[in-house]
Amino acid sequence: MYRQAIDSAGISLEQGTGNVPDDRKYYVVCDGQVQKGFRSLKQAQQHYTQLVKERAPAKTGPAGPTPAERLQAELASAPLEGYWGDDRYRRIARARNNRTRTYR
Repeated sequence: MYRQAIDSAGISLEQGTGNVPDDRKYYVVCDGQVQKGFRSLKQAQQHYTQLVKERAPAKTGPAGPTPAERLQAELASAPLEGYWGDDRYRRIARARNNRTRTYR
């Protein structure tokens, strides 16, 4: 038994359910009507995705901020003094820079 569906578009891909014959084929069902049967799942999914692209409702709603806008807002709200102005950071950086290297 196999079922893949988008209920808002009224499209489903089924095998061995009560809506389609049980003959090991994959069927694309559109608005309750069997459209086509396929022997392989891959072929059935190609037909299914084509129908979904044609019939699926477009996503509506407010668009979110762009990645550049999100980065700008994040940088504006980040307390940089806590990171770069911290005394511990300066001591660690100074210790790393003052390491002696002995190569011979």
